[in-house]
Amino acid sequence: MISTPSNDENEIKGRLNFYKINLKNADLCVILLSSNALEISDRDEYNKQLIRFEVLNAIEGIVSNTENAYYFEIGSSLEYAVILNCPWDNVHSKLEEFALKIVRNIKMNCGLTYIASIGNIVHEYGKLPISYKSARTAIEHRFFMNDIKVISYRDVMVKDEVLEIEFDEENKSIVRALISGNTELLCNKLGDLFEKFKYSNLTAEMVRILCIALINMVLYEIKKSGENMFLSSAFNSCSPYLKLFSLPTLQEISEYITDLFCGWCENVHRSTTKKHLDLVQSIKSIIEQELDKDISVEEISNKLYISQGYATQIFKRVTGKGINRYIIETRMDKAKMLLKDASLKIIDIARMVGYNDPSYFSSVFKNEVGVSPRMYRKYLIQL
Repeated sequence: MISTPSNDENEIKGRLNFYKINLKNADLCVILLSSNALEISDRDEYNKQLIRFEVLNAIEGIVSNTENAYYFEIGSSLEYAVILNCPWDNVHSKLEEFALKIVRNIKMNCGLTYIASIGNIVHEYGKLPISYKSARTAIEHRFFMNDIKVISYRDVMVKDEVLEIEFDEENKSIVRALISGNTELLCNKLGDLFEKFKYSNLTAEMVRILCIALINMVLYEIKKSGENMFLSSAFNSCSPYLKLFSLPTLQEISEYITDLFCGWCENVHRSTTKKHLDLVQSIKSIIEQELDKDISVEEISNKLYISQGYATQIFKRVTGKGINRYIIETRMDKAKMLLKDASLKIIDIARMVGYNDPSYFSSVFKNEVGVSPRMYRKYLIQL
């Protein structure tokens, strides 16, 4: 009846009379009552019938006390509609109070979570389908709202200005933060993206599809980086794709994606940290083994089959200093240790720490330690 595309006033009035619905032809409104599908999806048919009667009784408990208000079931999805006259002052607040009473009564008597959506107020029988359609549009927006019990179409009308989102760039920045192991930056980037989703004109299904695309991009980049050892366990409990379609609101999807990605980010960070520590240890071992030679960053990188830039970047990230600086400090530490042996000549010590020119060795030593090798040895003897 109210969901019919017909806007013929006489036809709709005839249907109202057939069902003995006595409404005035003015100030009409449709309220839809929709359940949380997850709460009833696993119920068998017998239990669903019990729920149906309980919900109808809970609705009856409120509607029966309201003049010119009628309710009926829509299809077999445990969804209901209320049609009423609302010739009140402050009509929108009154409608919200009325809808909230119904929702609370269902919760109290049936233990079920229902959401009420209020359509546009119309002033002719022939426009009841418009009120129904606007209530249907409002209920679809529950995806973008968290823990809300009553939604009014006037609060979710399409905005004049649509927030455009550069999804490719947004996704790339999220992937970069995750692959780098930066959890704080990742959370900020995800928060920004979901905030933009909230104020866009995207449908719930489109948001889910975009989230799936984002997951796929992240997984591809993780595998490409070689940090995918932990991913098999990530799918043991539940596929993230199935999980996305089981979550009813944007808030819940945001929390799920953030938890999922932060978990992956921490695993990448742990895995990357271990690899980096192993690499730095390999660089240090080569330096110690080759300390008596004119070792360079290029030679070290060639031995490890990595680029000089990557070797320098990782070494500095882990140790806080460059490879050349570490080589100099290691040479000076060994030189100080060798200077304790009075039988060793300074020229021999210079060669043992990679300097063929003893004068240059003395210059570097004085610059690093503050005194020449000869004076350093003298101080050691005095001690």
